[in-house]
Amino acid sequence: MGCQRSAAALLEEGLALLGVAPPPGTIAAFLRYLEMVRAAGQRMNLTSLRTPEEIVRRHFLESAAFGIALERAGLLTRGATVVDVGTGAGFPGLPLRLLRPDLRLTLVEATGKKVEFLREVTTALNVSDIELRNARAETLGHDPTLRERFDLAVSRAVAPVATLAELTLPLVRVGGASAAIKGSRLESEIETGAAAVRRCGGGAARELPFPLPGLVEPTPRILVLPKERPTPPELPRRTGVTSKRPLR
Repeated sequence: MGCQRSAAALLEEGLALLGVAPPPGTIAAFLRYLEMVRAAGQRMNLTSLRTPEEIVRRHFLESAAFGIALERAGLLTRGATVVDVGTGAGFPGLPLRLLRPDLRLTLVEATGKKVEFLREVTTALNVSDIELRNARAETLGHDPTLRERFDLAVSRAVAPVATLAELTLPLVRVGGASAAIKGSRLESEIETGAAAVRRCGGGAARELPFPLPGLVEPTPRILVLPKERPTPPELPRRTGVTSKRPLR
């Protein structure tokens, strides 16, 4: 009970600092999510974080701050269609959806047991209208029902910029964007990945300011790749090639 109270207080304080007024029942939903992540983490590799406070900061509040940055940039509009590529335990997409019930969310994850975990979580949290896809992004990028359908693709530490562009931009409509939580090597990744972004239909990469530096440490970087042109039909390439031979 003490851990739950501590996690709840940390979550409430962090959301308040971000200026987020969570919908009724949201804190309870996050705490249930926290319990399920910790329980499942003992039998599958969902997260390297173990304490409730670490999970609240690095997964819940980081995702919330990411959403605030996207809202301020006009990228996370009301009723937006969002695809989370390589979502793992549901980050950052599921926290965004808990805080923004208007979002139409699709979670993409290649590992079957993680998708089963997500199905259990979305049912327990009563957000079962979220679409779950147990597939590789390279495959879904050629699915005519999903290709260039989404307003926004989100991801977290999925791949370097060149590979990330090939995995995510085929799913994004022209005028939409791919946004990612990245680390300290962002500038060099943007430089080496610029040609790949253009080949996938993207425009110039930019970085968004992270709200409240110090909320989580180290402070993440937020990358945005705008979608300016249709992705060529041959992209993305088959599974494995995207990472082994990044576009140049």
